[in-house]
Amino acid sequence: MKIIKKGLAVLLCMIIMLGAASIAANAGTISMPYIWGDINVNRKVDLSDIVALREHIMNLDYYYETAHMRCDLNFDGYVNLADIVILRRIIFTEHAAPRIPLVDDGTITQIKQDWVAKYTEVNIDEIWIEPYGSYNDAVAVVLSDSYHMSTDNIWQDKIDGVAFTYFSGDEIKVWKNGDFYTLRTAYESGLITKGDLLTIAYARRVSQLTYYS
Repeated sequence: MKIIKKGLAVLLCMIIMLGAASIAANAGTISMPYIWGDINVNRKVDLSDIVALREHIMNLDYYYETAHMRCDLNFDGYVNLADIVILRRIIFTEHAAPRIPLVDDGTITQIKQDWVAKYTEVNIDEIWIEPYGSYNDAVAVVLSDSYHMSTDNIWQDKIDGVAFTYFSGDEIKVWKNGDFYTLRTAYESGLITKGDLLTIAYARRVSQLTYYS
């Protein structure tokens, strides 16, 4: 079981890193092959997804990480009746997925420069960055370089009911005016709102599931 979990951790870590190509092939471009509410991965959202979600809830011991992520529609870390309620809204009221605010190229470059100045000695071109949106000039990002590499250790942080799963080294940070904050600190200090948290969670989900779509 430990070997399987480690394998899943490494695989998902690679997916998150590769997800940069879909969230931000360049800073202002976001593509979303993952469809919110498409539980059975048939490229559409309809009544068959409610059936698939109910089956997942009834058979949670047959657990697959990616299936769980698709089914957790309110990003609370659980799959239950609350997710069915949201799925019904998506199907019957055209409840739209969160809109990820774009981050411009100039801001991306500034974030990299500030990261180099504060935390690392690598060249700016060696920094990998994945933006999860800009919220009143506060930008949610994951940054990585040769000094800050992800590992296969997994941990979860739940902020006001919104769950974020991390590998060591890939924690979401919030940048604003040259300073970096943890996601929790940014939320608790008022830099981002609960609605922003949900959008960031959705952006993270898009990144994680892109290569399964």
